[in-house]
Amino acid sequence: MAKRKGKLKVGLIGSGAIAREQHLPYWRELEAEGRVEILGVCDLIKVRRETEAAQCVQAVPYESYDKMLADIDFDIVDVCTQNRVHAPAAIAALKAGAHVLVEKPMAMNVRECEAMIAAAKAGKRKLMVAQHMRFEARAEKLKEVIESGALGSIYTAETKWLRRRGQSAQ
Repeated sequence: MAKRKGKLKVGLIGSGAIAREQHLPYWRELEAEGRVEILGVCDLIKVRRETEAAQCVQAVPYESYDKMLADIDFDIVDVCTQNRVHAPAAIAALKAGAHVLVEKPMAMNVRECEAMIAAAKAGKRKLMVAQHMRFEARAEKLKEVIESGALGSIYTAETKWLRRRGQSAQ
């Protein structure tokens, strides 16, 4: 694949909490560095799409992802909607020719996951599920310790993650 010249054109479908708190800050950082252009922000809730689009250099707010995908030729579409919309939005973006980053869970069932994978393969596009926690320093260290054999042979494990979402630890 040839190296792309210029900024990547990014669209966001869904501008709720996960988009505002996790995805958009990093897209905006890349935009400030001149690496991407956030061109569209889609959400059913008008105030959310308008507020988030206004914080980007040139993003247009959209109510419909079908309209957004028809208007703009995106390189990447980031899907941050409710879980039930992951598959249809991702498939629409893949069919429109964009690579897709989709929030977890990937979809509601195996059938939807398989349809997303098929759409990515058919369009020769990348499809990635935002399983970002595996790249956190704690997860990387745990992987290193396990692979070193220091814990012996692992046959089962369980983890828990507590999110306080704006709650102090007091």
